[in-house]
Amino acid sequence: MIWQRRRHARRPPAQWPFRLAHKLPPVLLDQPWALFIKALCLISGATTFVGPAPGSIEATLPAPVVYLWSATLVIGASAGLYGLLRPHAWRVEIAGLIWLGTASVVYGLALLVRFQLDGAVATAIVVGFGAAALTRALAVHVTYSIATTVAETTGAVDPVADLRRRRRRQ
Repeated sequence: MIWQRRRHARRPPAQWPFRLAHKLPPVLLDQPWALFIKALCLISGATTFVGPAPGSIEATLPAPVVYLWSATLVIGASAGLYGLLRPHAWRVEIAGLIWLGTASVVYGLALLVRFQLDGAVATAIVVGFGAAALTRALAVHVTYSIATTVAETTGAVDPVADLRRRRRRQ
């Protein structure tokens, strides 16, 4: 009898993740992978400014090329994070994704030229990330272009906020 009272008085253990989810920023629930990857790109670009690690591809490239690549990562990741965290800055997010995608494809080709078949797996991962970033930039552009066109024809006040609200409900 006492055990039954305790069992009924206790909350089910499955409720705490849902309570925690309502306190998190919406971007962590919508696109956690994008936030994680862009934060890693920002950290990677910033640490490359300090100096390349011995034996890495950056160590074999000329210093101006390494600094240009690092700046591209930092600018692209910063713009991508800003656009991801601000609902009205979708054009900034597209620009950041284009910067990150281009930097990744160029870096992947440099890996292929430097390490040839020994670096084929790393090249495929980096070029795949670049292609995914460029594809995501195109998808964001098409989505918001359609939303803006529909909003203009229907007379909606804020198409971007309306589209994000609809995504969260799904």
